[in-house]
Amino acid sequence: MATHSILMVRTCLALAVAAVAGAAQAQTVFRSGFEQGEVAAARFVLRVDASIDNANANGVDGDAGDTLGYVFTAQNTGPVALGDVVVDAQIPGPPAVDLSCTVPGPVAPNASASCSAPLYTITSADTQSGRVRLTARATANGTNAPAVDRTWDVVVAASDTVDSGLGINLESVVDFAVAYPFADFFKQSRPWITSSQTVFDTDQADQLDLDADGWVESLPACNGGNPNQFCFARTVFNSAGSPWPGGQYVVCYEGSGSVTYSAGASFVSTGSTSACPRRDVVNVDGDGIWFLTIESTGPAPNHIRNIRVLPPGIADTNTPRFHPDFLAELAPYRSIRFMDWAHANGDGFNFPFRPNPVVDVEDLVEPSQAHWTREAGVPLAAMIELANE
Repeated sequence: MATHSILMVRTCLALAVAAVAGAAQAQTVFRSGFEQGEVAAARFVLRVDASIDNANANGVDGDAGDTLGYVFTAQNTGPVALGDVVVDAQIPGPPAVDLSCTVPGPVAPNASASCSAPLYTITSADTQSGRVRLTARATANGTNAPAVDRTWDVVVAASDTVDSGLGINLESVVDFAVAYPFADFFKQSRPWITSSQTVFDTDQADQLDLDADGWVESLPACNGGNPNQFCFARTVFNSAGSPWPGGQYVVCYEGSGSVTYSAGASFVSTGSTSACPRRDVVNVDGDGIWFLTIESTGPAPNHIRNIRVLPPGIADTNTPRFHPDFLAELAPYRSIRFMDWAHANGDGFNFPFRPNPVVDVEDLVEPSQAHWTREAGVPLAAMIELANE
């Protein structure tokens, strides 16, 4: 892949994805998060996967003459069966190209079904703009669920953008950012806040018992007579108003204790794998705010630790560092400015203002740290890795 130079970054990043040059067969180049539509008891989420085929056999994926294939997947997250899910999709053009298909029903609760759209041939106009835009409206038959209207972009080969000298600023890594840079969403979650059974934030985070990587080693017992004394540790995922993926997330962690999910998230099931000693499946509203709360933990060294929050499409084995949507959005740029990732001007997105504490090399954030949203910013190792993508 192209090497990006390291400058020092801020902008709001949207969904898109780059075609990877040199492949001889169709490959998935874009996977959206599930987008939710619901009414009463009927609920479903929709995902689109896009793949590029080097149909013109010139060794360059995503240029004029290649084909784009779209697969729509509907997942039933409600308790009742859905009928057919009609996906009315098109490339707006001009001229408009119809790519509609129907996901066959019935779709049972917690089940998924898919349909494939007709192949779309990339045009010279697409390569001049640098991307292909797809709009879709999904309607679940047999329910009163409102239509789900979404737009996705796939970045295609375009010499006037890919080979340009344009650079981009990266926005600060905070829980309420538009961009979701990392495949593990926990890295972007809010630093621990303290809570009690009745108080959301007791403002006692400086009293938390944390290990060297920032995981909670112990919690005091809840005291109903003193609601201002914390007994929980909580973090926040704030995607409200931003195009974050929705649907079923996997939360992996180690240790003994109790983890709960609330607000825009609801527990579905739990299990265990070699990659996830404790593996929770959680339904998440991609357009909302949700909380992960540690209600009990420990004792160390068996405290709850190494939490990973993986959105739809991210595997719990060989998990990449960066989310593919984020890498796709950076594809047209040659230079990346990491000023806000490094908190070069301090942690200006939090109040009160917190200066960057890094003075010496040993003060730098380690990749093993629980949160990459604290005063010292994102680990330098992660910035270098992104520049070399």
